Amino acid sequence: MGSLAFLMGSFFIFVSFLRPEYAGINQLRGNLASKEEAYENQQKIIVEVNDLLNRYQSVSGLRDAVSRAIPNEEDYATLINQLGSLARISGLVLESVQLHTVPVKNTGFSSAGGAALPALKSLQANLRLQGSYEGLKLFLGRIETNIRVMDPTNIVITPNPAGTIYTYEVAVNTYYQSL
Repeated sequence: MGSLAFLMGSFFIFVSFLRPEYAGINQLRGNLASKEEAYENQQKIIVEVNDLLNRYQSVSGLRDAVSRAIPNEEDYATLINQLGSLARISGLVLESVQLHTVPVKNTGFSSAGGAALPALKSLQANLRLQGSYEGLKLFLGRIETNIRVMDPTNIVITPNPAGTIYTYEVAVNTYYQSL
């Protein structure tokens, strides 16, 4: 009987000390579960923000590429520099450049939201070049693959008495955005 009383007393003391600790353990488990959930939510948010940043950077990169291909203004200096560089590396001598604004054709296009797209305007560069026929072919190929959109519209070839050297008059249209 003494051992039963001892066992009951031990059980009573064990339960009376364990119950408050068990409640504390449950509260800590609840705190842990809420912190784990908050951590998982933060991780999801970080992944979504990184995804948005990557998409924004790709859109920004696309915007930059379009701006290089079709600049936001006439940018005469860059155009003349590009044409001069293309002529030089093709083995041609750029004798003169004349720039003219070409009338705008309204495309009537608008963006998906209904807002009008920036107007596309055109410049015409009339070039006078001198060099070999191979140089002209290289020049035209380089215009075709240049970052800035350029369309040769007219070519006049005049032979020189020297034989292999020709004079070329080339009209090139290039475009820019009117924001």
